[in-house]
Amino acid sequence: MIFDNENFTVCLVNSGEVMSLISFKLCKNKPIELGETEITADYVYINFTYTFVKYRQKGHNRLLRQLVENIAKELNLEYVVSLPFENASSRIVLEKMGYLSDNRIYTKKLYKN
Repeated sequence: MIFDNENFTVCLVNSGEVMSLISFKLCKNKPIELGETEITADYVYINFTYTFVKYRQKGHNRLLRQLVENIAKELNLEYVVSLPFENASSRIVLEKMGYLSDNRIYTKKLYKN
C-alpha cells in the first residue's frame, strides 16, 4: 500500500550521535518532470539529505539513497526523484548512481513499463 504524500526520515546513528539523514516522500499518481516531458507516475521524492561534517566522505549519502531505492522497489514505485541544491556535492553521488539530470531534477527509473 502506498501512502500518498507520506513523509519519512531515516537517520544513520553511531553511539547515539546522528551521522547522516535522508528525508523522502512517497508520491502516488503524481506529475513528474522528465526533461521537457511531464508524466504521471508513482515515485519517491527525496526532499533532503545531510551528513554532518565529521562523517562526510564515508559513503553515508550513497547508503541512504540505496536504502530509499530499495524501499521504492519493494513498493513497486517506478522512479526515484531528487532535487539537490545548486552545486551540492550530492549531484556527483547521484550521477555515479545512475540518475539522469536535466540540470535541475535528477531521476532514476527503477522499472520499465
